[in-house]
Amino acid sequence: MNDEKRTPGEKMILGAIHGLPVGAMMRRWSLLASSLLLLILAGSAQGGTTAFELDEAWRIGGHTDNPDELFGVIVDVAQDAGGRTHVLDLQLAQVSVFDADGGFLFAYGGEGEGPGDLNGPRVLFPLSNDGMGVQQPQPLRLSTFDVDGRYLRDLHFDDLTEPATTISRVVQVDGGFLIQAHGMDYSAERMIQTARIIRCNPEGKEERELARQSTRFDFAEPRINEGDPAQFRWAADPAGRLYLSANHDYELSSFAASGISTGLLTREYDPRLRSKVEKSEIRNYYLRGGGAEGVEIQVHEHHRAIRWLSFGPRGLLWVLSDRGARVKDTLGRFDLFEADGRYLKSVTLKGEGTLVSDRFVLSGGHLFVLRHADDAFRSWQAR
Repeated sequence: MNDEKRTPGEKMILGAIHGLPVGAMMRRWSLLASSLLLLILAGSAQGGTTAFELDEAWRIGGHTDNPDELFGVIVDVAQDAGGRTHVLDLQLAQVSVFDADGGFLFAYGGEGEGPGDLNGPRVLFPLSNDGMGVQQPQPLRLSTFDVDGRYLRDLHFDDLTEPATTISRVVQVDGGFLIQAHGMDYSAERMIQTARIIRCNPEGKEERELARQSTRFDFAEPRINEGDPAQFRWAADPAGRLYLSANHDYELSSFAASGISTGLLTREYDPRLRSKVEKSEIRNYYLRGGGAEGVEIQVHEHHRAIRWLSFGPRGLLWVLSDRGARVKDTLGRFDLFEADGRYLKSVTLKGEGTLVSDRFVLSGGHLFVLRHADDAFRSWQAR
């Protein structure tokens, strides 16, 4: 569909940032391309299913000699309040910033241990002061930068300083932060892994625990349950309203900004059963590298229903199911909900990329698709 034929509420623009890492400082594995797709979403009518053929707006990188468009392993992307795109590169340990037209502006960070340096960065989180935060897991560090990429300070969370604690995600909301934290408790007889979603005040003090799941591994009777510890998938709006997927069903636990549980969001959904080959591949995943021989490995009979979710423009909640992610020749079929959990409609987006092989990030009203991101990350881990 041409832009001239679209209503203002239907207009969508597709763009891409392609990163093909080459050059003397890059390792050979990094020839796996990392790329991003950019989607601008506006408006939405209620009811039914709508399909959009997306148009490309701009593209960065790919086969280029421009040093500003060379990436190693892209692990996250976020937009700031000014509409600029921040691209986090794990291999280069830096953040590259691009304007609304895809033009390179500047980079910040860089590998090191000093103030403003990064070491294995994994997550970006926009700040209320228009700046940007960068999280690294080991050693745990949350560094913040202003709108020009100048280092400000490290954030500290008083209750998350134990050596075995890691943070996998940080979101700043009104009145504080939402954090996903993981802890490990060892003894001679067992190992307990715990995942938690907690709310902290602006000073980093824990106020409330929203969700917790633990798994116990007894060395005398070793057993592995697929997905343990909890692989939470969650989305929060700027006010702090949160929706959380914690199992294989199409259901989302909802929480008010105060952290109080407000119920369960569900939809009628027929889960996709796993084949024998798929079950075998999951078991082999846990056996890779040794150490799990003879361990009982329990695998779910069906695929996880909810693959991805995020809040987007107009405060709508976007949910991508496993079946929706597999609609042929599309980015996927997304279920849209009002912030209060009321179902609005389904939208099929046709364009380059698929969640089956790529990663999605929705930030600042833009949907970014990191092409082949998981392959690039696994190659980096193998090195």
